[in-house]
Amino acid sequence: MSDKYYPKGVSSLIASAASGRKDEDCNFLLDGDLNQMGIQERFLRGQGLSVRRWDVYPGLRTQEEYNEAIILIWQHKVAGWWHYQKRLVGLEICTEKEFKEALDVAVKHRQ
Repeated sequence: MSDKYYPKGVSSLIASAASGRKDEDCNFLLDGDLNQMGIQERFLRGQGLSVRRWDVYPGLRTQEEYNEAIILIWQHKVAGWWHYQKRLVGLEICTEKEFKEALDVAVKHRQ
């Protein structure tokens, strides 16, 4: 399937859904829209994480792997990083103030 017709990241998710592939031990799913999750999946695989699938949804096997993934997503501001606000603040990866400042910067760069 060509990325020519789909946003970056979506074609691999669609291909996975078509194959019906489901990893039994995919317990912690990534957040975002399909495009964002596809980008996060590729990024995390590039960082050496073992990303699994539950239908079209990428995820990780353990809580520890998931926490590592959201830390990396936050540090590198990978597409869809803002979907992890509660987890980032709850795990004390960042403060509410730091999160809002990073979001303000991201919004300003989009304008």
